[in-house]
Amino acid sequence: MMLARETARREPIVARPGLRGAARYYDAVVDDARLTLATAQSAHLAGAVVANHTRVVALIMARGQVVGAVVRDEITGREVEVQARIVVNACGPWVDSVRSMDQTTNPHPLPSCAHQRRAPDYPARAVDQPARHRV
Repeated sequence: MMLARETARREPIVARPGLRGAARYYDAVVDDARLTLATAQSAHLAGAVVANHTRVVALIMARGQVVGAVVRDEITGREVEVQARIVVNACGPWVDSVRSMDQTTNPHPLPSCAHQRRAPDYPARAVDQPARHRV
């Protein structure tokens, strides 16, 4: 937290009567390649099967819920079915194209952001978050 004087010194454009202060935080300051690699390595060490150069081509539905995906290896063209207790749509800029494969969702969703969520012991379902609910 910064008091009004420090806020005005750092950001003169916001200096005005009634300013009480500001909060300073850092967002999205990360080496995304290292983070992605570290996440994949940690997942592998925890027992996950990790694949690169893959694309989701279809979602697998059961009882009205997403329970997996058909994934294509973009190098070999081979397609495999991947089943999961929980399906998280964390596809970065492709999140909405994958979401559109889920026939149970709103056909005109709000723009979304991908995020990670730890959700053990929950029934399988697609997890994504509209922009207005960013956390």
